[in-house]
Amino acid sequence: RMLIESAQCEHTIQWTDPETGVACKGRLDVLGQGTYIADLKGDKSTDAFAFARRVGSLTYYGQAAWYQIGCEVLYGDVLPAYNIVYEVDEPHDVAVFRVDNDWIQPGRDLARRLLREYAECVNSGRWPGRYDSVQPLPSPPSYINPSVDDYAVEVIED
Repeated sequence: RMLIESAQCEHTIQWTDPETGVACKGRLDVLGQGTYIADLKGDKSTDAFAFARRVGSLTYYGQAAWYQIGCEVLYGDVLPAYNIVYEVDEPHDVAVFRVDNDWIQPGRDLARRLLREYAECVNSGRWPGRYDSVQPLPSPPSYINPSVDDYAVEVIED
């Protein structure tokens, strides 16, 4: 409650990335008096390990780093970042997790790489996809080609 009640909520920030010149934008769930940022996340559980998996798989660490980069440009400080996690089902437990540098640094690296790629695309007018040419479709799984199973299991008889 203390992180939210005196903070600006759903606060939009805009900045220009100093390295690439790219115009950037973010919408912070919580900006605490210019001293911290927080993101609200609804989840099935407030379990730290389960939430850490989601932070990784859904790239929440990149989002926290992105907001932190923007605030650093605007306010001159690296603001600590938090995730406020609430259970979407009763009993609606709440947990607050600090997003440490072990998460932030990979997020910053990701944001920098993506900003550079975006700036290169803007400058070159070339927007490459994942592949530069036609790719062969990978081999079908065994449920498409049952004969694959004939070779996958060797029967040993006594």
